[in-house]
Amino acid sequence: MTQQVGLTWYAPPSAPPPQGPALAEIYDAELETLAREAYAADYTNFGFKPLKI
Repeated sequence: MTQQVGLTWYAPPSAPPPQGPALAEIYDAELETLAREAYAADYTNFGFKPLKI
């Protein structure tokens, strides 16, 4: 499409490899509980019915 309008297309640069620990290295039951609590609060604050977890 870019050639049809006289432009040159350039491929986007590759994304750098992820840095930091993998999710499996930091995920545990406590993190799951905290995430569910935060999600439930956001869900309710945006006006949806309370999330039952």
